[in-house]
Amino acid sequence: MDQNRRPAETNYIDPYSPMCLVPLPGHWCDYNNVRRRNQRERDRVRYVNESYETLRQRLPLDNNNRRISKVQTLRYAIEYIRRLQKILTDM
Repeated sequence: MDQNRRPAETNYIDPYSPMCLVPLPGHWCDYNNVRRRNQRERDRVRYVNESYETLRQRLPLDNNNRRISKVQTLRYAIEYIRRLQKILTDM
């Protein structure tokens, strides 16, 4: 018998068919767990955004009511730290 051919069975099920899906851990989740996980993620994002806002307030930036991006905030912070380090080393 050819190895690439399967035996002719009447109840053969294709292993890739939807009937053979293996339940993943996400399928066993209870909705309360999903809700809590989503809330934790929302809290985490809010905390990160608040931290960026605090950093923006600490930087010597022009207050022209233009909100700068997170990447630009980090670049300004790095530049500001380098300037402060230079001031300390020049003393």
